[in-house]
Amino acid sequence: MATCNVFVEFWREFGATELKYKRSIPKQPVRAIVKELASTESGVEAPSLRRILRDISKLNRLDIYNRNIRKDNFRNEKLVEFGSSWTEPHCMLEADKDEAAETRVQDLVMFDEMVAMESLKTHVRATPNWLYCNKLRSRSSRPAAGVYKARYEGAALKDFQFVYRLLL
Repeated sequence: MATCNVFVEFWREFGATELKYKRSIPKQPVRAIVKELASTESGVEAPSLRRILRDISKLNRLDIYNRNIRKDNFRNEKLVEFGSSWTEPHCMLEADKDEAAETRVQDLVMFDEMVAMESLKTHVRATPNWLYCNKLRSRSSRPAAGVYKARYEGAALKDFQFVYRLLL
């Protein structure tokens, strides 16, 4: 509920001012500079995924979070839709630390979901594959997180692996 209160207070303080400003200026047509025409093709293919992920990571390092990574939002391997984007500082990111943490990794998770939905054959991943990581052998004498050896009565020593919930 704290998030909603902050948003309402933010809107009362800045929203009304913005609305008055918009009404005070005469209506003019929207203008833009076209730097490059893009084809209708998204360009999201297996060979271009590493480049696309690099560009998304660059945006995130600049504190720009798109929050809508989908194949439809790309043209010629470039992200073109920023309607849902947030930048820091942002009132919602400052109000709720959990929301901020989720938003900061959301683009990477959505990238992996996009790759899975499009069934692209690639090894490029933005986030670790925890199911795969838990199958790897530990290099230390101590078992890795979530991997334990168990001895059952009447049976030889067997390795049993199980994964705990990664996020508690």
